[in-house]
Amino acid sequence: MINEETVHRYRKDNTRPIDIGDGSTRLVRMTPRLWDDLEFLRIMEGTTTAELAAYAFEEMQLSPGESFDTCFRGIVAYLANRWVEIAEELAEEYPLDFSALHVEAGEQSSSD
Repeated sequence: MINEETVHRYRKDNTRPIDIGDGSTRLVRMTPRLWDDLEFLRIMEGTTTAELAAYAFEEMQLSPGESFDTCFRGIVAYLANRWVEIAEELAEEYPLDFSALHVEAGEQSSSD
């Protein structure tokens, strides 16, 4: 059952400071998945939160009324989804064959 304490804990666990590039930080709340996506982007693309914050501020100018958090989440989701699309394209182009890994029940390797 979801109660006030559960919601408060969720907000606390998923609100973190990010560097926005001018020497200051800003608290941003995102889902655990988006925090994982942000870490993935940092590793794979070398993207910093300051760079993403700049895009978020730009998006705020283009979408009046949208909050920084909403724009930042949108930027993270968009960039992370590009990697999903790339992975899907690669999977179609280079399908993996796991049949060699299939072992019937009762079979043992020759090293046993």
